[in-house]
Amino acid sequence: ALADAAERARAHPEAVATAAAAESARGPSGRLSEQVLLDYYRVLDYSLGDRQFAAVREFARRAAARGEVPENRTLPPVPGGRL
Repeated sequence: ALADAAERARAHPEAVATAAAAESARGPSGRLSEQVLLDYYRVLDYSLGDRQFAAVREFARRAAARGEVPENRTLPPVPGGRL
């Protein structure tokens, strides 16, 4: 479902920005502009490849070193490797 949503968002970025701008108006900070949201969504990276998993493993290592999470946790594989 996440991969499908990401693909639809890439195919229709203006529609996503318009919907997000309308939804943001409900928040305490007020409405965000469609252009700001469109620019933001264009730089998001939904991929889950080796680089991203390395970052998650490093985050987990540091969290374990601080005692925040158990050590030696393994990450499950991600089918397809990209969202």
